Amino acid sequence: MEDYNDVDDYKTSKINSGMLINLRLDLLLKDCHKHSRNANYSAWNSDLDRIWCELAADVGEGSEDEKKIEEINKKIGETGELKMSSKPAGFRNYGEKEILTHTKQYDLLNKKEIFLRRLMNKQGKGTAYDMGEADYMDG
Repeated sequence: MEDYNDVDDYKTSKINSGMLINLRLDLLLKDCHKHSRNANYSAWNSDLDRIWCELAADVGEGSEDEKKIEEINKKIGETGELKMSSKPAGFRNYGEKEILTHTKQYDLLNKKEIFLRRLMNKQGKGTAYDMGEADYMDG
């Protein structure tokens, strides 16, 4: 059995997991688009939860970001069951209460997605890039 406490034998990964995280995030964001367009709120919320799991490792426990996502999730939960699809079957009409619930759920899921996208940018895993002074004049 190897002794992992020997500093001379310490090994590091040759693969930077940052690239793999970004690939997973890209796939999840594509699913978010598909599920939000199809009004599949349950799947859309699951996609957003998976994005949170990818980002949460770089968020401090008890941080403002963690509190914000918990607050959004609580509000989503208070709206009731997220439907697999809110598309009407045949000529079924939705009642006013159901329309208001779907609208509120959509707004909260959209808010959750925007929050997570901003968090991705803040962590350098989204579209925000840091340009150092040396790169500024070259760019």
